Amino acid sequence: FCRTTARSRSGGMSREETKASVRILQRRAVPVTSILSKEVSMIFFIHGAGCTADACPVADSLDALLGPMNRLGYSSAETWEASWASLKSQTAGAGNNALFIGESMGGFWAAQLSRLYDARCYLLNPVIRCEWQMRQFIGQVLQGGRPALTEANVRTFAAAPDQRVPLNAGRIGLMLGRADMTIDPYYTEAFYAGHTDCVDWVDDGHAITAEANFAKIAERIAGWKDESAFAYFLRRAKAAGEAAADALTA
Repeated sequence: FCRTTARSRSGGMSREETKASVRILQRRAVPVTSILSKEVSMIFFIHGAGCTADACPVADSLDALLGPMNRLGYSSAETWEASWASLKSQTAGAGNNALFIGESMGGFWAAQLSRLYDARCYLLNPVIRCEWQMRQFIGQVLQGGRPALTEANVRTFAAAPDQRVPLNAGRIGLMLGRADMTIDPYYTEAFYAGHTDCVDWVDDGHAITAEANFAKIAERIAGWKDESAFAYFLRRAKAAGEAAADALTA
């Protein structure tokens, strides 16, 4: 990628760059069926720390607009390792055409799954660093019938890897409530700078409740689903090429 190549007239990748990027995708063993499918083929939803997969008002509102999503469950009082193992098991078979939507602590998990599968995610007022942002809830029972959150378990989240990786740059969407008093939305925006393709600021609190904001989420997802398979392929190939170039210059 050090050699200068002529750009296409449209301003996109040249033929040589496209071929090189395709080879990178092939070396990453990305399935052909995944490359040729559209941007979003499967939608997963991960609830916040105070909800469950079966009892989540945000998921209920989105189901009404999008149709039933694949809801993932976890215990907010568990360790990083236990919850991560469970979520990976629940999403076995997902690929980079998946979309992970997460609210609050579920936003942390959605970003981690995005990293794992090179997939798109849309995060609603997400937790960024559980090991310190969840400390405010230590001693509380966040999910009925389950244990209280302990300091020891919260500390295990320090082992979680950074959810920002080269191949999910430009594939992370944010919805941030201006009135969020639980997670600082401006810190969230700064943390994901350079990795987002949209930051939707809304007049809402930590929990998304306004019907207009759910409609905005549905509109975003409809746009991603309508992307053509060819446009998706070119964009993913370009991302792979840029990631490889960054690795060579690091």
